[in-house]
Amino acid sequence: MGVDPGIGQLEIADQAAPGSRLEKLEFGTILTIQDETIDGALSTWAIYHSTKALLLWSIEEILRTLKPGAPFFFNLISTYDFKFGKGFALETKTFVETRKGSHGELHHFSDIRDVKEIVNRFSRAVIRQLIRPLELEPYEEPVNEAHPVCAHWLIQAWK
Repeated sequence: MGVDPGIGQLEIADQAAPGSRLEKLEFGTILTIQDETIDGALSTWAIYHSTKALLLWSIEEILRTLKPGAPFFFNLISTYDFKFGKGFALETKTFVETRKGSHGELHHFSDIRDVKEIVNRFSRAVIRQLIRPLELEPYEEPVNEAHPVCAHWLIQAWK
């Protein structure tokens, strides 16, 4: 089963795994999945595109659906990322991008304390920080920084 708020990713997944059950949901939608019935969950480059409250709610909803001991692999954007503190501040550590090519993107950034607060909901977790040089997409506006980096927390957690 795949769940995604954006239709494009589901179309790609459907091509890769025809016949899979895929659902398009808005962030904040309660999953129509019974408690403790999912064998595992994966969120790549998505769950942090929200406010802090919605991010935490989404993780709780995923936890509700996971079987005991089931894994959840996900990533969060780090406060070390070049985007942190830029754009329109919606709330503490949450910004709406104003750069050309990324205008309107919402990001909630996490530091190590935030990550530990999240993984404490799980029975165990492995946390790794990935920091790499920025690679712009062709449609993105250049960044006025000497050495901008993309930084994310890569998290493996088990219910």
